[in-house]
Amino acid sequence: MTADLSGPEQAGRWRSLEAEALNLAQSMSDSTAEQAMLSVADGYRRLAEHAEAVVRDPKRLIGGASFGPHALEAIHTAFDAAWAEIVGHFRGDGVSVRAARLRLAKSLLSVASEDSREPGLLKQAALRTMALDYRRR
Repeated sequence: MTADLSGPEQAGRWRSLEAEALNLAQSMSDSTAEQAMLSVADGYRRLAEHAEAVVRDPKRLIGGASFGPHALEAIHTAFDAAWAEIVGHFRGDGVSVRAARLRLAKSLLSVASEDSREPGLLKQAALRTMALDYRRR
């Protein structure tokens, strides 16, 4: 099982950990320890930037996945078609829209495989998965 490192909640968590590591580094008198803690803070910064980038553009999750070109084309097409179908349910602030797009991308990736070639089937499976996720909340 892999950890979910992206999303608005995670970005805030990484930023908080980055600030904590920076504060610790400033309080250290040993330069080697300080440099090590600054390196830790930099790692948290990079994790936060990744999480924020995925929130801004959930398709980055798809582009970073391990699929061949035909499967990726089907997945991208399915994402666009699914979003066009449900976008009306997510009006309002940008945060809820970005969160919904991220959930859709994750749902789509959870049902896709290297053999995926049918955008329509992928779209329906992703929308069912997303709906089940909302019911569990």
